[in-house]
Amino acid sequence: MKLEDDVRRFWRENDVKNKMRDLRRSSCIGKFGYVEGPPTLNGFQHVGHARGRVIKDLWYRFRTMQGYFVLFRGGWDCQGLPVEIQVEKELGVHEGKRELLKEVGEERFVEECKKLIMRYYGHWKEMDEKLAVFIDHEKAFWTYKDEYIEREWQYLRRAHEQGLLGKGYRVVAYCPHCQTSL
Repeated sequence: MKLEDDVRRFWRENDVKNKMRDLRRSSCIGKFGYVEGPPTLNGFQHVGHARGRVIKDLWYRFRTMQGYFVLFRGGWDCQGLPVEIQVEKELGVHEGKRELLKEVGEERFVEECKKLIMRYYGHWKEMDEKLAVFIDHEKAFWTYKDEYIEREWQYLRRAHEQGLLGKGYRVVAYCPHCQTSL
């Protein structure tokens, strides 16, 4: 633990993370980037998440040393069933969406979801720092933010205009508890 603390302190005092980011930006033989998965902020980072993040970080450092401009932008999935189910558990709602909307209300539910993702984001960011993963948290995308959602609508509009979307029927899985298709 002492060695780990010493290395972390050295990196912090010598601003290694920002120097690495500057090196990534000044590299010039080509571009190399990856957009984060993104992980869902409904729980703590586990060993599988940590392994994946460390491997990606090592690969980006290697590509930076080769002279590539490397974009290692973070991203966070803040919407969908994993977040909603976790909030339902924390609020003590057991009968699905109808009970949730009746007992809690839509506005409070949305606010509770935002609180949950920010709480878990703090843990994820702390773990990234402990693992020395140099992911760019400042420019990360968040799927609940208006600019992200607007961009998704723009992509759908373009796909529609290009005739890439179609209409059809198919059987889909349905969750009775969540009262939605999966």
